Amino acid sequence: EVAIDGTELKINGSPVKLRGVNWININPTGGYSFDYESDKESLLLLKQANVNMIRTSHFPQYRDILALCDEIGLYVELEMGPMITTKWAECWFERYDSLVNEKYAPWWEAIYSESVEKGRSFASVIYYSTGNESDWGANMAMGTDYVKAADPSRPTKYAWGYSPPEGYVDIFSAHYKDLPTVSDKPVIWDEYAHLYTNDQGRLEKDPSLREQYGNAIKEKFEKIWENDWIIGGAIWQARDWTVFTPNGTWKAFQTTWGLLDVWNRPKPEFYDVKKAYSPVKMEDQMVVQSPGSNLKLTLDVENRYDFTYLNEL
Repeated sequence: EVAIDGTELKINGSPVKLRGVNWININPTGGYSFDYESDKESLLLLKQANVNMIRTSHFPQYRDILALCDEIGLYVELEMGPMITTKWAECWFERYDSLVNEKYAPWWEAIYSESVEKGRSFASVIYYSTGNESDWGANMAMGTDYVKAADPSRPTKYAWGYSPPEGYVDIFSAHYKDLPTVSDKPVIWDEYAHLYTNDQGRLEKDPSLREQYGNAIKEKFEKIWENDWIIGGAIWQARDWTVFTPNGTWKAFQTTWGLLDVWNRPKPEFYDVKKAYSPVKMEDQMVVQSPGSNLKLTLDVENRYDFTYLNEL
């Protein structure tokens, strides 16, 4: 059972914090496609990094991914296909037109109906995202209404959170610096802690930037943890987007902004996230007095699990 209670997201009656990453299907030789063994290995590694949620940025997933999340124990923000349908630039006008032109309504309806029919059968799917970084229009409203009617058991969100009119979404979506200082509904920081921003060259020029990521992710997740109205976040991104072909003809978009490389090898940032997302916490600079010889030493440990007691570990 998934429910919104004030500014909290509750699963089976208990409030949860989402320790998330953004997820996309990619493998080193097949490109942007599904590979069962590679994707399963990725998900298991993310679980080891104390990740408990993936955001399917920015398109519906294969059923096998959702089934694996059921099996492994990962929550899913199921995001649908609409992405960057906006008036940002003239070259994207046709995308924006699809938001408001009724001739595109059947196309939008197909996207939403197909996604809901697939997603609602999986327990791991806890809420829907009806679009990414887009403006708002009649077709988006129609699609969101459809999702709510077809599966009223799950909340909805929309990125950006400030685009839809009041009443259309249950969860407010924030990206990067757009995190509000206060909210009357749950907030998901579903894109944050972008590795080295969009300027890949910065890391190549100054590899020491890696040493700062641990501090950055710790600071950001502590902000999530300390504010009840922030239900969690999703780091950008789970895996590198790099593809290798025998003849070197692959020319698609490639970048190395993942916690894992495309071969599923953990990068230094993987371990930073594992520490920041750890559900068992101790103070970094704890002052401990010796109790004396043969006496018990008592340490303060914080339990950040949602459903588990420390004596069950």
